[in-house]
Order: sequence, then C-alpha cells, then structure tokens
Amino acid sequence: MGNCASSGELLEKQEIDENVVYVVDEEGPISDQDGTRKIASLFSRRGMKGPNQETARLCQGFGKENGIFCGVFDGHCRMGHMISCLVRDYLPFLILSQRNNYFLSRSNSNFNDNDSDDSDSHKEHDTPCLNSEMFEEWKQACINALNAMDCELRIKPGLDCSFSGTTTVYIIKHGKDLIIANLGDSRAVLARVSEQGYIEAKQLTTDFKPAIPGFV
Repeated sequence: MGNCASSGELLEKQEIDENVVYVVDEEGPISDQDGTRKIASLFSRRGMKGPNQETARLCQGFGKENGIFCGVFDGHCRMGHMISCLVRDYLPFLILSQRNNYFLSRSNSNFNDNDSDDSDSHKEHDTPCLNSEMFEEWKQACINALNAMDCELRIKPGLDCSFSGTTTVYIIKHGKDLIIANLGDSRAVLARVSEQGYIEAKQLTTDFKPAIPGFV
C-alpha cells in the first residue's frame, strides 16, 4: 500500500510540530527529486464536548508508486472518537481491496468475452489521465469500501454505532487526476491562484446534511 502517517503518529528524533504529518519510510522523511520534503499541515482544535474526535491520514504510494491518499474523518456522538480512528485505519485498505476485486471481475468478464480491444485499458503507467473505465473502477471501489466499512463497524464487538459515527472526506491522487469522495459534511477545498494573482478557494465536494434540499 505504501508508506502511511496519521494524525496520531509522532516521529522520534525529529523536531516537529504536533500538527504536522510527515510521510516517512525506513530511511527517513520522503523527499521529492529536488529535495523538497513531502509534508502535510494538520490543525485540529479540541472542542468542549470531550475527546477530540477528528483524525486524518496521509498515504504515499497508494495503489501505485506515485499515488497518494489523503483523508479526514470527524467523529460525532459518544463513540465518535473510536469510530473515526477505525475508519482512518481501515478505509484505505478497503478501497484498494475493493478496487482490486472490481478490476479482477471486469478482467475475467473481458477474458470470457474474448474482448481483446481492451487488453491495454488498465495499464496505469502508460495512461497519463483516467479514462472512463478506470474512473468507474475507483468510483465503485469507493462506494463499496464505504459500505463494507459500515458493515464492519456494525459488527465490531463493544462498539455501539446506533447514534455515533464519523464523516469521511478523502482525495486519491492518481497521476495527474484526483478522485474525491465524501460522506457527511466534511469538505474538500482546493486553493488555487486566480488570474489576478490572489489565492482563492474552490469547494470540491457537496456537504451531505439532512437540511440540504435534495439530500437523501
């Protein structure tokens, strides 16, 4: 899966702020070819309702050599802090597992149909951008993984999910493409430079709340 770091991890022998997540391997912090360290800034302010229920995860090498997974999970109600931690730890693996299953099922179907025209359609390293089939794989993997995660939480011993849960928002960087998924009201925002040279924010996800028209 690659190298991962989460908001609960601190690196030894590193003078770092507690709100910084480093992506590390056995030889130390990973750097780009120009020597720039790969870091992610993380800030979470504890509220007045008890333990901090927000967690985050950053995975380098997700699904492929240069793939990246970045997710934020905000728990709620009495068991929210435990649920957000469980989702943080297991959801990335479930996404890859579900994508592999979906890919294998499609490959077997194409093989049985003797559809040789699509034999190169899944060669990710030769494809700079996602095509429609590869996007569908990631889409179904995300949907199936969230459903599987929900089932796992329901059967977890000692974990009452009747009124507790967590939001989920994550971004998967796949080459030059971003696959973005969210459940709940945690939001992904892209910072970009406008034509006038100012930093502006672009909302990438739609909040899911009962009060929003069209919410199901």
